[in-house]
Parts: sequence; structure tokens; C-alpha cells
Amino acid sequence: MPRLPSTVVRLALVSALGGCSPSPGEVSGLSTGPEPTSGPASTSSSSAEPDSTGPAPGTTTAEPSSSTGSDGLDSTGPSDTTTAMGSSSSSSEESSTGEPSSVGCADGFRDALLDEATFPNVAACAGGFAVPGVDLDTPLCDRQAGNDGLLPDGMGCSIDDLCAAGWHLCTSRDQVAAAGLGNCDGVAWGGQFFATRQSGMGSNTCNASGTNDVFGCGDIGYTDISSCSPLNRSTGNLCVELSGPWQCDVDAYDEVSNLSKPGPTHGGARCCRDGIRAPPHRAPARPRGGAGERDRTRERARRLARRRESGRARPRGRHAPDRQRRGPPASAPGWSQGASRGPSRPSAAARTTVEPSRRAC
Repeated sequence: MPRLPSTVVRLALVSALGGCSPSPGEVSGLSTGPEPTSGPASTSSSSAEPDSTGPAPGTTTAEPSSSTGSDGLDSTGPSDTTTAMGSSSSSSEESSTGEPSSVGCADGFRDALLDEATFPNVAACAGGFAVPGVDLDTPLCDRQAGNDGLLPDGMGCSIDDLCAAGWHLCTSRDQVAAAGLGNCDGVAWGGQFFATRQSGMGSNTCNASGTNDVFGCGDIGYTDISSCSPLNRSTGNLCVELSGPWQCDVDAYDEVSNLSKPGPTHGGARCCRDGIRAPPHRAPARPRGGAGERDRTRERARRLARRRESGRARPRGRHAPDRQRRGPPASAPGWSQGASRGPSRPSAAARTTVEPSRRAC
């Protein structure tokens, strides 16, 4: 092979090197090219820095938790609401299933005996009831009565509409006592009277039957009543002792059927929880060993002494010395000891002994 001139070799080397190495413009372009791309990266890192660079690497974990926390606040808000709605729905389910209210009043508020822990089974519920009578035992307006209810004047309502579901108008003084109210005199009533179904037969006395007067608790009403504890007030004749909207001026001997109250003030109903039963009435025990028993014993002793003096006394039991001593003594001839009804006929031996003496005479 012939040798090439040195000039040609140099030109070939230069052309080869020129094709492989970038030009200065290209090199500067390549160096400036990444700068725009690194610019957004630096921007993204700078934008990420406020979130992640606050406090050290641990905050990187804290930041997700904080972002999760904010998300959690956004997400837990509805979940809390959902929980609250669930609890309210469960409470409504309890009321729909017949679970009695702890308040006892249809409008949701007590007007006396406010401490539900102290008085869990008896409540004082104010409001109106325009339908007369405390003996109906039936709500007529779907328990919408009450001074804080939809029908505060009680139009179309009975007195039972003042009591919540699971409660009723207290039937008697004994049931009020069994429900936990031992004395109505020691309670602040606020110028109100709360009626029960307790009535009587007159003379302002509580009885197991009767329709004369209606008795209850409060600080207004007739006070001179008897045999009514723990109740302390009554309507009196024709409700003359009650102020406000109380009315029963139709029959002075039948306030039970005529009592009404078309207004929200001055009291209402005394409500007892269902299931509270009054103790049964029992006759008082007969005293033993008292003055009456001693007097009866003395009287019996005096009667027995008089009979003995007259000869009519008949000792009995261990006091009788001998039941066979009603006839002649057993040693008398011709008499046999035995029956207590008197002497028997003489025996054959006795008759044989007696006959010779008669012939001798």
C-alpha cells in the first residue's frame, strides 16, 4: 500500500474528530438545556420545602399526618354527624319501642320535682286539659298538651295527655307514696296544684271510692283535708279554693267528672310511671295485751264469778275436780259409780240385802 501524505492524514483526523465532538454551541446548548428542566425541579423542591422542610425529617412523617389530619377533619366531620344521627335515631327507636321517658311529662319538661334522680317515678306536669274529668284514663290529643307543648291550653286534650308515654295520672295517694313522694308539704310548687285521681265520699276525706273532690299536691287549693297523706291539697267544693283556669263548678258532689283546666298556668297533672303499684289495704291488727284486752278478761272473770254464785257455773278442763260428782257419793249403798248423768238403779245384791229388813219390819 502506498503511504499517504501527512497532510491528508491530518485532515482525516480532524474531520473524524469534528464529527464525534459537539460544537461549542451545542455544548452550551446542552449545558443550558438541563437548566430549564432543573428549574421546575428546583421549583417543585422549593414548593415541597415549606411542607416537608419545616422541622427536620421527622416532620415529613408529621406532615402526612397533618395532611391526613386535615383530611381526617374533613372526613371525620361527616362521620361524627353520622354518629350523632345514629344516636338520635337509636333514641327515637327507643321511644318508638315504648321505652318510657325519664322526664314523665308529654312536653319534655317538668314543672316541679325537677330532680329526676330523686324522683324517678313521679313527675309534676303543668298544662291545660279542656276535656273535663280525671277518670277518663285515655289521652285524646296524642299527648300534645303541656305548657311547653303544641297545645298549651289543652283544647281537645284530657288530663292524661299531660303525661308522657309510659306514664299515667297517679291513681291514689298510696300510689304517689309508692312512687317515692313521701310528703307533699316539703316541696316547692311555685303557686301550682297537681291533681291525681284520688277522691272521696265527702267531708274532705280521702276514700277508696267516691267522686267528691279531687286531691293532689301543691301550694294552692283547700288544705283542711284528712286521711290523704302524702297529698296535701284538694279542689274543695266547686274549685273555689283553686285560682287560675281550674274549673269544676258543675256539681259540688262530683268534681271527678267535671274538673277541667283550659289554660297552661297554675299546675296540671301528677304523673306516675307505669308499673308502680300501691300496696294493698289491710285491716289493722287487733291489739294484744292492751287495755281493751285486759278489760275483756276482767269482764269474763266477773261473769264466771256470778255464775258460780248462782250455782250455774260448770268448771271445765283442769279446773273441774271430778266430773262424776253430780249425784250421791259413790260409797252410798245401792249406787254404782260410773256414768256422770246421775245415779243408776240398785244392783241385785243390794236389793237382796234390803228385802229381809223390810220383812223384819
